[in-house]
Amino acid sequence: MQIVTRTQPQCQAASSRASVSCVPYKRLFTGKVAFWVSVVALLAVLAPLAQATVIIPVSENDLAREAAAIVIGQVKRIDSYWDESAKQVFTHLTVTAQEVVKGEASVGEFTIKQLGGKVGNVRSWVDGSPEFHLGERVLLFLDTNPDGSARVAHFYQGKFSLFTDSDTGTEFAYRGEAPVGVHVLQDTRSARPEQRDEQ
Repeated sequence: MQIVTRTQPQCQAASSRASVSCVPYKRLFTGKVAFWVSVVALLAVLAPLAQATVIIPVSENDLAREAAAIVIGQVKRIDSYWDESAKQVFTHLTVTAQEVVKGEASVGEFTIKQLGGKVGNVRSWVDGSPEFHLGERVLLFLDTNPDGSARVAHFYQGKFSLFTDSDTGTEFAYRGEAPVGVHVLQDTRSARPEQRDEQ
């Protein structure tokens, strides 16, 4: 199976309304001074994006390494409901697992719990959440919610749609670009010019 991703450096676009550059995530942990400088810069970048979901990009290798389970399956049911105790709308996605690539999950039906959905006239949605369609075949990188239920890891990044090329018969796992309402942080260190020692 070939994995095809359509992503792009959106950090520059996300910060086009701010006069600061994007902050590499890993730099938040290099020292006290670097930490606070990074936090201030990060807040300056994110201030205009208060209503957006900010995503730290994760490579396919990291997705595979961090996922509790990796499953290929088909979406069978999508049921949204109101949780009175949490005062939130949740969605249960029933998936029939056809192949377990990683983890202790067994072939058969399992349920993913996702925040958001639509119940009557009440609609709740978290930008960046993966979208599902009935009958869709998917490749899922799974993690767990605090209550122990399964969830897709790293928002939309952990869900790929599967399709087969009608000409070659090759199966592809496809993930599109970041959804509307999502801003992706990008590590800009590689774009910085090298500093040369003056002689």
